[in-house]
Amino acid sequence: MTFESELVELVERARLAGTPHAELEAAVAELHRKHGREVPPPITGTLAVTESSADIARAEKPKRSHKPTLASVAKQANKAAIAVARYEVKPDGTIAVVTGEPEPAASENPWLADLRKETKQ
Repeated sequence: MTFESELVELVERARLAGTPHAELEAAVAELHRKHGREVPPPITGTLAVTESSADIARAEKPKRSHKPTLASVAKQANKAAIAVARYEVKPDGTIAVVTGEPEPAASENPWLADLRKETKQ
């Protein structure tokens, strides 16, 4: 086992067991002597053993939930064989599906009727 892997294992075991700082420092010094390395100077202050950087990265980046698009909602309704009268997209981005048969448009629009009269003259 390499020095680095033994050191990582030692620190991880100490973190899980809640080993006091002085005991961990003594164990690290002994590991340095075992591998013929220079013993580092004692650490002053508090020692906070935290999770690995990979765990921290995962904790800081929560999963993002995406809002469905109008196309995906229409595709799901089609796949479920739901008769849809219309889709309503609200200002907050939510999509409401109004089920049923589509309402037919009025056969005669009064605005268009007035427009046709003026063009005939």
